[in-house]
Amino acid sequence: PAGRLRSVLKNLDRWGVDEIAVVDISHGLDQPDWRLLDEIRESAVRTPVAFGGGIRRAEHAVKAIALGCDRVIVETLLWTAPQEIAAISLAVGQQAVIGATPLVLVNSSLHAQAARGGPPMPWARFEERIAQASISEILLIDREREGAVDGNVVAAHVPPRTGGPKAIWFGGITPAQATPLFKRPDTV
Repeated sequence: PAGRLRSVLKNLDRWGVDEIAVVDISHGLDQPDWRLLDEIRESAVRTPVAFGGGIRRAEHAVKAIALGCDRVIVETLLWTAPQEIAAISLAVGQQAVIGATPLVLVNSSLHAQAARGGPPMPWARFEERIAQASISEILLIDREREGAVDGNVVAAHVPPRTGGPKAIWFGGITPAQATPLFKRPDTV
């Protein structure tokens, strides 16, 4: 809804954002949409770009970076093949790999849930999974507030973490919520 990808990238670049995340949320991807990556490359923005969507193998990550992305975002692999994330990290460097997971509340208890659906996993169990993953950060998405501006509900349920990848918060973050989240030592 924000317009053509190239125009959005150029605007964000001109506005001086720190990093741009482009995530293809099409279901059933077994590889990235290479046309999107070509469009990112052709936009020639200076701002670092992270790309997610269909990254399933190290070759995908290597090609995405060769096409102009600085980092890749993996979500499905956290659920299905964490060993492939290790291979991706070896190929492109762990700093170039961001994990992502939607978070939901189930009976007021925090859970992670794969974007493609399936049963939610209690946060404590999922946190063990991400602590072992070869990722530099974890993008924590408030599934219910994604794209909204009325407040992130799940952030208050994520206990501060002392180890593992740092958090990137997404979904409905209000200005009042942003300051305390950015002050957390586990937030990047």
